[in-house]
Amino acid sequence: MKPQEFDYLDVADQAELLYNHGTYLASLPQEGDDQGKHLYGLETFFAEVHYDLTAGGITRIESFHSYQRVLPYLDQLDLDQLLRS
Repeated sequence: MKPQEFDYLDVADQAELLYNHGTYLASLPQEGDDQGKHLYGLETFFAEVHYDLTAGGITRIESFHSYQRVLPYLDQLDLDQLLRS
């Protein structure tokens, strides 16, 4: 799957695809425990799942190729897992 195809899906379908076929890599909590981001690897790109528990769960999912966007996750990242994704 290409990122453009992934981006075309609605958030529910993106989340299902990540859950079933993606590789969870790391998380970044923000503003307490209510908000944060999860990083997944999927085939040839990454996906960042933004969540807000007070708003009811996932607020958006962004796909990207850039390793620069992975940098904030380095402290939590299992590099072996990254290389397998």
